[in-house]
Amino acid sequence: MNEAPDRDRYARYEPLLIFAAFFLPAYLFQSPAGTGELFNSLRFNLAYLAQALPQFFLLLYLIRQKGKQQESDEATMTSADSAEPPGARGLAAFGVVTPTLGVVPWAVVGTLVLLVFLVPLAFVGQLMSSSLPVALADKVKWHLANPAMLPLVFVVCLTAGYNEELYFRSYLLTCLPRLGVPAGGALLVSTLLFAAGHLYQGLAGFLGTGIVGLLLAWFFLKKRNLHVVALAHGLYNFTALLLTLVIPGASW
Repeated sequence: MNEAPDRDRYARYEPLLIFAAFFLPAYLFQSPAGTGELFNSLRFNLAYLAQALPQFFLLLYLIRQKGKQQESDEATMTSADSAEPPGARGLAAFGVVTPTLGVVPWAVVGTLVLLVFLVPLAFVGQLMSSSLPVALADKVKWHLANPAMLPLVFVVCLTAGYNEELYFRSYLLTCLPRLGVPAGGALLVSTLLFAAGHLYQGLAGFLGTGIVGLLLAWFFLKKRNLHVVALAHGLYNFTALLLTLVIPGASW
């Protein structure tokens, strides 16, 4: 009789445990030393894929199980008892839907929005970097110098987009409200945790990543489609790195 309450109690810790297992180790051992050139390394790119792909599929499996459990629980309820709005069931509630060509234009729009917001900020930051306090200046500037890495870097950027969006947007923005966290609180938690992954870049990197997180969260809440935000995220990262390759002296 107490199985459901017990499950609900343990579910409160699931977002924290997933973060601790998937992201916290990398956050704790962030180091700016040599970081900006990592995408030029075959070893780094392959190591990232070996780490991120299992994380993505494990979290996808957990979300699938949560969707099945939700549908099973609701089968015992009347429609009036259900806490979810019609249509927000199972994987679809997390934005995990069958990809279609229709997501591509929205992903491109999302990429352009991110670039419109972030490229001017990065440009101004570079102009002012010599006069900014150390705490505000970027400590790491990403730079891609090896054209041979482009195909692999493209795959890595898309993988990072899907891996991070599945947790920080799809999972957190769906699960936290179900656990009683207000929508604004869920948005804040998602954005701060996401931005914390770039503290190694200094305060400027943290704030810039926070802006990216807010924009991607807005897109996800509007479209409720993982593919839109994941592709936008991946394409934005790849475009930023591509610019450092084709524009002499550019860094990100």
